Amino acid sequence: MVAGNSIKSGRKRMQDRHSSRRSHDISNKVINGLRKPLQALWFVCLVLLGSEASAEGLSASVDREELAVGETLQLTISSKLDASLGISLFNLNTLDIDSPDVTALEKDFEILDRQQNYRVQFENNVNNSLVAWTYTLSPKRPGTLTIPSLSLEDESTDPIQVAVTDAPKNPADSDLMVEMTIDKQTAYVGEQMLLTVKLLYSNELVDGQLAHPDAKGALFRQLEKQKEYSQTRAGKRFEVVERQYAVFAEDNGQLEIPAVKFSGRFVNRRFGRGRYETVASQAISVEIKDPPAAFDGRTWLPAMGFSISEKYEPDLAKLKVGESVTRTITLQGLGLESATLPPVTIETPDGVRVYPGQSETSEEVHAAGITGVRSQEYALIATRPGRFVLPEIRIAWWDVMNNEQRVAILPERVMQVVGSAADNSSPTPRQAPGSEDLSIKAEPVTAPAENVTDQASVEADSGWFWPLLSLVLALLCLLLGWAAWHYRQLSVRSPGRIAPRRNLQQSPRQQWTRHDRAVFEAMTPSRFASAYSIWLQKQSSRPEAPLNASALDSIHSKLSSLQQSCFGNAASAGGDSPDKLQAAIIGLTGEWLSQPSGPDSEQTVSATSLYPERAKSRKERH
Repeated sequence: MVAGNSIKSGRKRMQDRHSSRRSHDISNKVINGLRKPLQALWFVCLVLLGSEASAEGLSASVDREELAVGETLQLTISSKLDASLGISLFNLNTLDIDSPDVTALEKDFEILDRQQNYRVQFENNVNNSLVAWTYTLSPKRPGTLTIPSLSLEDESTDPIQVAVTDAPKNPADSDLMVEMTIDKQTAYVGEQMLLTVKLLYSNELVDGQLAHPDAKGALFRQLEKQKEYSQTRAGKRFEVVERQYAVFAEDNGQLEIPAVKFSGRFVNRRFGRGRYETVASQAISVEIKDPPAAFDGRTWLPAMGFSISEKYEPDLAKLKVGESVTRTITLQGLGLESATLPPVTIETPDGVRVYPGQSETSEEVHAAGITGVRSQEYALIATRPGRFVLPEIRIAWWDVMNNEQRVAILPERVMQVVGSAADNSSPTPRQAPGSEDLSIKAEPVTAPAENVTDQASVEADSGWFWPLLSLVLALLCLLLGWAAWHYRQLSVRSPGRIAPRRNLQQSPRQQWTRHDRAVFEAMTPSRFASAYSIWLQKQSSRPEAPLNASALDSIHSKLSSLQQSCFGNAASAGGDSPDKLQAAIIGLTGEWLSQPSGPDSEQTVSATSLYPERAKSRKERH
């Protein structure tokens, strides 16, 4: 019995153990089945908590408390993220956090760069994540400046004071510098000055911007492309960016060239950290003087070198009456812009006619600055044989190297013209470059001696042919004239007839009235003198421009007086003020462009001047 009871009790214990094990397996299966839905629900909660994260515990700090004008500091504002379960590396982009209000900083600082960064950190299931806003600031003035208290929601930072000096204490030890130098401390109005700007940096440059110099009352022209090279100073290696400019002052007095500023992003080679930096050069002051009283030239030309040259095609020693010769006069000025070079007025003796041709200007840029070039063509035609003397041409200029006046001279030249007007009743002007000569030149043929008698008899028999041919041509001309008159009468009597459509292209006079006149009237006299000279060269070289030599001479005379008044001695320019001279030139330009223009008028003027006998016969026919 005892043994039986013990066996029963052992079986019961085994049954209880199996039933508890089955219940445990069932509970594990239920938990495993609910694990995935619970994980998804937990992830949604994390995202919701993360998107509603907010900042608390606002604080501010700077990387330096002493700096100079032109240098930068970094202001860092940080705050703790109040989301103990919602911050992870995968949802930083979904966070919606407001940034501090930094409007108060703009009073004393310039905000050059803004950045926002996160730091995610959990320690013992405690969230220590931070959000930081970094601002790169450049002080606007020296002195003790205060970074005011900045607010975000209900939090605010403490004020921070920084000391700003006028200039860096040790610029030679700096990793970033901008240097600006000029080759002259005093100069004349219109004289070329060379300005050099250098950027030196020792850290690795990511990107940046170097401003161009500018000043009121001066013209800056960059010479060639910027140079990039390496340089060692006090044992430190710098990368250098160098630019050179030609500077021309327009007014006398003190020329103030403001500092040139650079701003860019660098990476420190030693520590590998990037930062935004800005720096500025020192300002430059130059004294600008009026032209000296000793200069008596018509146009003020301050240059390091000046020359005048000429060439003739064909040579002057082999000319005939009515034959055209092209005279090209070239001016070159080292340190002068091409717009400041004056037009050359030439004088010719009686018996020689002159017709102005094309005028071209160009500039050469080199290490010494700018060399202006002006070339002017003139067509010379002798109307009778003889010996003609072309007078010398003298142009005064001011040598800025030796500070004295000098004169460029073209010596007089002699034109030896042979032949007579009867032998050259139909002279042929010099063929224009690029044109094609379609005339057929007859070569002299010497007839054999045995055929001379036969040729004489043939010429005697054909003496009646030419008068008859002339009579037929005259009748034909009368018939054509009557037909033209009759057609004109019919067009007048028919009011319903539609006139031929004219060319809708604007004439030079319309273009001048609508655009150019308003632009030139708004310019100052000195600007007008330079810009109008270039405009006149282009207009006078156009095929449809009027060929009115007297009007052009008046314009050139007034323009020369204006250039003398603006850039030379006002006493030698005459009694008119620059404003009156400018208004007179504008008025003369309108009169000049109102003259008949176009290829037809140009052809008529040229034919009348070059072939007077044909013009006379044309008048007799009419």
